[in-house]
Amino acid sequence: MFLKVYTKISLLLFTFLLISGTIFPQGIVNTSGTYLVGNGAVKIVLNNGGFANNGTITPGNSELIFTGNSATVNSFISGTGSTGLYKLTLNKTVNGIQLNSNISLSNILQFTSGDSLCLNGHNIDLGSTGSLSGESGTKRVTGRTGGYIQSVQTLNAPAGVNPGNLGFRITSGANLGSTIIRRSHQQQSGASIYRYFDLVPTNNTGLNAIVQVYYFDQELGGLAEPNLGVFYSSNGGIQWSNFGEDGIDQGANFLTLNSVNILNRFTLANISMPLAVKLIRLYAVSAEQKILLNWVTSAETGNSYFDIERSSDGIHFLRIGQTPGFGTTDHEQYYQFADLMP
Repeated sequence: MFLKVYTKISLLLFTFLLISGTIFPQGIVNTSGTYLVGNGAVKIVLNNGGFANNGTITPGNSELIFTGNSATVNSFISGTGSTGLYKLTLNKTVNGIQLNSNISLSNILQFTSGDSLCLNGHNIDLGSTGSLSGESGTKRVTGRTGGYIQSVQTLNAPAGVNPGNLGFRITSGANLGSTIIRRSHQQQSGASIYRYFDLVPTNNTGLNAIVQVYYFDQELGGLAEPNLGVFYSSNGGIQWSNFGEDGIDQGANFLTLNSVNILNRFTLANISMPLAVKLIRLYAVSAEQKILLNWVTSAETGNSYFDIERSSDGIHFLRIGQTPGFGTTDHEQYYQFADLMP
């Protein structure tokens, strides 16, 4: 069967049964109370059009393909609820796809040509069987306004496993059990790359894991690639710990971190900078047998306090005081601390 349809289709009060073939519409609206059923290897090709699902879809082994060159906002998936698909392919000559509602995929999200799939504040659930394919720096999942793509896998003693091909590879001798791996693309604390991962394993202690965190050059946000380090947060990005790195492969775009015992939120940022603070000036002066330490920040995100440390050899440090931060601010803040026993 080979059917070309060039007008907008509204599926009203009947079942639309697709038998092994290809449909080329400009747009499809599956209205409330109706059904869209795919039977066999059906290909639904949307040329410069969108897909609105307000009814019920049984995707079977069908493939939803976006082609053409229209603006990303005109190639969309929307609906009153989450839309369940088998395979989704971006095959536009330019521009991409935009989500206006959540979707789930049980097979492949395929990037053949075109630009990006913009999450637009919505989510993609790959479950335990879905995965990304063909993603690159020029055609990829994006979402600076929010949303995530996730995979759920059972990870028992994983050896170099990259769940859903999302870009977070895990090796551990421990059984993590059912694990959520979630990737998002908002910059963390105004200082990270435009990618972070949330991991929620059933067993999250004593993992002694090796993790590799992947990225694309287009997500660096101006950060120098050789200066990247891995940052970790246990409270949803409010506070961060600089874990550094145990290896960086700039050609393959990933950082390696060894001996990770707990999984939570990870991102990449400048290894020499606290993630929650943009520091623009730091200097010390000697005055009347004391040292005055002065520093200025241009922005802070969830910054509770500064620890002040002193060292006589540049290797071993001792905490000598603490100064409260300003929490979250985008204005310059001035700080001073006096070391009375230098």
